[in-house]
Amino acid sequence: MTKIKRHFPYAAFFLLLTLAAHSALAQDEYFRIDSSKTERGVRRAASVAGRQASESDKAKEGGFKEKLRLGGSAGLRFGTFTNVNLSPMVGLGLTDNFSVAAGPTYIYVRDSYFVPSKSASFYGGRVMARYNVIPMVHFQAEYELMNVQFYNHGYGKYQHVNKTYARIWLQSPMLGIGYTQPLEGRFIKGIHATLLYNFNYNNHINPSINYDYYHPATQVKNISHYASPLVFRVSIL
Repeated sequence: MTKIKRHFPYAAFFLLLTLAAHSALAQDEYFRIDSSKTERGVRRAASVAGRQASESDKAKEGGFKEKLRLGGSAGLRFGTFTNVNLSPMVGLGLTDNFSVAAGPTYIYVRDSYFVPSKSASFYGGRVMARYNVIPMVHFQAEYELMNVQFYNHGYGKYQHVNKTYARIWLQSPMLGIGYTQPLEGRFIKGIHATLLYNFNYNNHINPSINYDYYHPATQVKNISHYASPLVFRVSIL
């Protein structure tokens, strides 16, 4: 009995050490399991975020394609008087009712009535904004910049230009109203017939003529590539 009492404190001490070690191992295993769950949760959240970002990028890309507009206008006429008019445009439908577009313009004309025949080329570009108040009625604002050819009468700065024909840039701010026939194309959403007024038409006069010397009523020569300040366009976009 004395020996048992003598060794009892040591046995109790080792028993406590065993229980403490077992508790520590159990806690370590618990934290390892919990850490593993956390890592899996983080990876899952990152994967979900990646998919959402990818879907968002695709949605943005699809949105741009939905807004993209392609079209313009063209005209061909052959015979004694030949006229070739090309004006492609690229635009964006910013809203269901409002769109903008821009593009180059090239015009070639030839008059075979004269011998020899006379021909000229005009080139430049234009930008426009269109707003549909209702699906079939729109207002349109347009700005056009064109380089045109005109007959040189040799006055002012053109008196030293040794050319029968000279060239000049003409600016044409325009505003008008029109009719839209809606279409269901991917990039072409309508056919548009528009009547515009050119606010700068009367300023497009030949700069090589001395209008103080000649009678204005007979000598003022408009060099615009349009026949009047009213401009009628049919385009697709």
